[in-house]
Amino acid sequence: MSNQSTRFLSEENFTIDEAGKRGVLKLEGELTMEQAVDIKETLLSALVQVEHLSLNLEEGTVFDLSFVQLLYSAYQTALSMNKSLTLRGACPADLKQIVKESGYNQHQWLPI
Repeated sequence: MSNQSTRFLSEENFTIDEAGKRGVLKLEGELTMEQAVDIKETLLSALVQVEHLSLNLEEGTVFDLSFVQLLYSAYQTALSMNKSLTLRGACPADLKQIVKESGYNQHQWLPI
């Protein structure tokens, strides 16, 4: 796994409850095409560790369409694994705008 993924999955950014069923993953900084491989690896790694994954995106600073596509794919992957993926905290306005402009708000998935 790359350094970026390792940073995302650090104890500071990824916490799991005592039962090992619920996890919170905090993704921060630029969440764009340049980090797509690392973000994908991080999301998949987190999903296999817990039954319910909550994403905290409040400290994301830059988003692009590739990130929205990764989120949608992670949501679909979670469903196929009989797991859940939700958002925790406020969704950044820039991300909401990209979701709306790209038409991903027409899908039933994360409440962005």
